[in-house]
Amino acid sequence: MFLIFSLSCSTKKNTFTRRVYHNLTAHYNAYFNGKEALKEGTIELGKISKDDFTKILPVFQLGTKTDAQSVYNYLDRSLEKGSIVVQRHSIFIKGKEYIKWIDDAYLLIGQSYFYKQEYDLAMQTCNYILNRFKKSDLKNEVIILKSLINVQQDRLDEAEALLVSIENKFEKKKSTRTAEKLYPMALSNVLLKQERYEQAIENLNASIKLNKKKRIRTRLHFILAQAYQRTGQLPKSNENFKKVIKLNPIYDMEFAAKMNLAQNYDVTSGDSKDIKKLLSKMLRDDKNKEYLDQIYYVIADINLKENDMESAVENLKKSARLSVSNNKQKARSYLKLADLYFAEPLYKPAQVYYDSCVQFLPKDYPNYILIENKKNTLNELVKNINAVDLQDSLQKLARMPVGERNKKIDEVIEQIRKDEERKRQEEMERQQNLALAMQNQNNMQTTGSWYFYNPTSMNFGYTEFVRKWGKRPYEDLWRLSDKTFTEIQFQDITEESDSTDNKKDSTKINLKDRNYYISQLPLTPEAIEKSNLDIAEALYNIGYIYKESLLDNDKSVEAFNKLEKRYPESIHILPAYYNLFQIYISTDNTPKADYYKNLILTKYPDSDYAKIIQDPEYYVKLEEKQNRYEKYYKETYMLYQEGNYNIVINNADSVIKTLKDKKLVPKFELLKALAIGKTQPTETFEKTLKDIVSKYGGTEPAGKAQEYLDALSRIKNMSSGENVNITDTVKTETKEIYKFDPGAFHFYIAVLEMKNTSINEVKIAYSDFNMKFFSTQKYTINTLFLDDKHEVLNVARFNNKNEALDYLNAVQNNQGLVKILENASYRHFVISAANYPLFYQNKDVDKYLKFFNKYYKIQQK
Repeated sequence: MFLIFSLSCSTKKNTFTRRVYHNLTAHYNAYFNGKEALKEGTIELGKISKDDFTKILPVFQLGTKTDAQSVYNYLDRSLEKGSIVVQRHSIFIKGKEYIKWIDDAYLLIGQSYFYKQEYDLAMQTCNYILNRFKKSDLKNEVIILKSLINVQQDRLDEAEALLVSIENKFEKKKSTRTAEKLYPMALSNVLLKQERYEQAIENLNASIKLNKKKRIRTRLHFILAQAYQRTGQLPKSNENFKKVIKLNPIYDMEFAAKMNLAQNYDVTSGDSKDIKKLLSKMLRDDKNKEYLDQIYYVIADINLKENDMESAVENLKKSARLSVSNNKQKARSYLKLADLYFAEPLYKPAQVYYDSCVQFLPKDYPNYILIENKKNTLNELVKNINAVDLQDSLQKLARMPVGERNKKIDEVIEQIRKDEERKRQEEMERQQNLALAMQNQNNMQTTGSWYFYNPTSMNFGYTEFVRKWGKRPYEDLWRLSDKTFTEIQFQDITEESDSTDNKKDSTKINLKDRNYYISQLPLTPEAIEKSNLDIAEALYNIGYIYKESLLDNDKSVEAFNKLEKRYPESIHILPAYYNLFQIYISTDNTPKADYYKNLILTKYPDSDYAKIIQDPEYYVKLEEKQNRYEKYYKETYMLYQEGNYNIVINNADSVIKTLKDKKLVPKFELLKALAIGKTQPTETFEKTLKDIVSKYGGTEPAGKAQEYLDALSRIKNMSSGENVNITDTVKTETKEIYKFDPGAFHFYIAVLEMKNTSINEVKIAYSDFNMKFFSTQKYTINTLFLDDKHEVLNVARFNNKNEALDYLNAVQNNQGLVKILENASYRHFVISAANYPLFYQNKDVDKYLKFFNKYYKIQQK
């Protein structure tokens, strides 16, 4: 009997009993368990993954890489079981497979890799199935999986082409039922990514008809509603959002459906009372406490549709204030506020909200770069507006009679004293409340309820807070309803004085000393002149920003005219005239344009601006001349590299005498200095470098010259009077020792300070981590001493940079492992096989981390 059983297990020969045995055991043992593991993993992934309902949902919910790593135990099990089916049950003889579950097992492996987001391995598996099992009834499922992989790798055209290639196969019943259901979903997936919503709608409707599972139908109805919304078909969008609600989805989706129904409100369709009543009811519902920010945002949207700007702004501010944990919603609320103020245009409040928005806005948000540029532009504008206001206020205060001025300053000091006293009282109350809370905690041992878990205590505390302070926003300095002490803004003075080169020790500044404020005022002719120069420069900057960045000609003209009226002799007057000339040309105001044209030609006939007006090709010719010098610089640099140092010095001298270009002259000076370093004593080289630093401070060549000077000071002792080639030594010293090779084998490295923890404890933690999340990879863990205080733990090996970084990210997102590592003051990174020996020999972690942060683009914790 045992002999018969053993023979039936063999896969070497193709017999009826062996086929029956292997088909039976492959299907109902390993394959069944693997399929169940995959199903459990995808369901768990759906629970873990968080959808962004502000965007069109993906048809297939894959989550982030971190989400996928959380279900690796399921996916690795399905991989393992699929591999067992192939290894133990395949009967492949003379190019033919006799066990029908082998192609299913390979597909299971490909799907597991897909959900693990290891797309290259998933694609390789798909290609292998198509090549080996040419007549398999799973062929269409495999092609659909290839399409999904291409979508995830942003190859949308290839994804669509694959689906088109099997479009007619379903009509001839050449496919499985699963493939028939997946096909319109996969095609919708591609079309939605391409924003081809009308075509996607057709396929989404087909998908809903073919799929009976409630979870899938609910998601498809939500996506269909979004697609109708994008195409302006609001009644059909509402119909599908209502179907979502009836299907009783998870609360996040139900809430999002209700919000979208409200946003779909058509102002021309009638009264909005019902929709506002629904939203008001939702505001009072305890289930919606964490969603209040989104509800107020939708109410504001309705306000805007009804042209109620005041209510919209108020509700957007509530939305932003209540977005405690939902940074995306906070960013959306700030962005809408910023856009509203910008459209008015009210640039100061717009700047505040754009600045706040960018702090919370994800980098992949549509038009993120444009929003950030707008923020930077407004920051610069407001900085200059504040500079004018500050200097005008200081001059006004300086012109006051001494008694009146002192009275004004004393008011500021008195306000500071009151604020300090109030804060002292608040701190005393805080300490008393804390003691009371601790006492309450002790008294409530019988109920087992800590203060922050006890609703009665929490409600009492909240009521007391609101009674005393009112409803305050979640922000710094929340106690101050007006965070500006006076119109003079002395805090700006403090910031400005702190940023100067001659910065004073902040501990010596006494904000309750009248003399401190007096010292900031322009009381001398020199100080008044400096203040006026600052105002003139700021006014010019304001005009230029309005004209070039904000395209607001009216405000630009206003700023330039103010400059012309207040400071007609300023160095900024000529460029202001030219900008006014350009504005009036662009707005077809010929008389005004002619006025500024004649003004420039009469008062500044030799200026570049006059030459441009007379010859529009002037700058083109100037650029050609510039290009000739650039070419000459490159030729001179080539001479330097060839060792013609004396010719380099002569060329540089001839150009430096005639060229006025502020960029090229320092570059020629540095090149000349390097040639001197090759041919003349070190002292001469050093002096030349110091001259460059002195004359051209702040330029790139001056920075390079300083690097050479720093290196010279370090290697002087090495020379011992010998004729050392200094420039070569400096070049060698600053050269990068590591090489970036993303395709090479990589190691994961953790450098650990071992005085507070055990290396064995850390190794065990990594081993457990690998068993749980990377059980199929069989990574090895080794340790060695880096120095007398640090040990290195390495995990090997990864096929390329991306695999290694995935592992590092998984470590960073595992709280249990990170908690153990924090005791060891860890620093971790990935490193290529070629760079690892260099790192260990060099033993400079900071130096390698500079290289790592430059090339590997990952934020260190």
